[in-house]
Amino acid sequence: MVAELMFGFWRFLHSRSYEATLWTPALRHAYPHQTPRRRSDVYTRLDHLNTLRNRIAHHEPIHGPTVGDTGKDIAALHHELLTILTWIDPTIETWLRAQSLVPRLLQQRP
Repeated sequence: MVAELMFGFWRFLHSRSYEATLWTPALRHAYPHQTPRRRSDVYTRLDHLNTLRNRIAHHEPIHGPTVGDTGKDIAALHHELLTILTWIDPTIETWLRAQSLVPRLLQQRP
């Protein structure tokens, strides 16, 4: 069931409306390496990544100086993803950084 949930679900789960009911008692523990543990920091990054995911899914441009409403470029969004992964487990972030083609592809763009 968890695998079937949309990315937007996870973003919304981190919204302000769940700060007292989910974030404070439980959800913040999913990010043991985030210091200080702030729901808004996680939500902002998930919101930016969700916007990117939606642009890709709808076959909209993701290149250029900024992507959609995030005001971020692809390199910054990639960094935000790595940051979230570091907060969850630095080992995962290290593995993904080693596997990711994003930095190399960004260097090759015209």
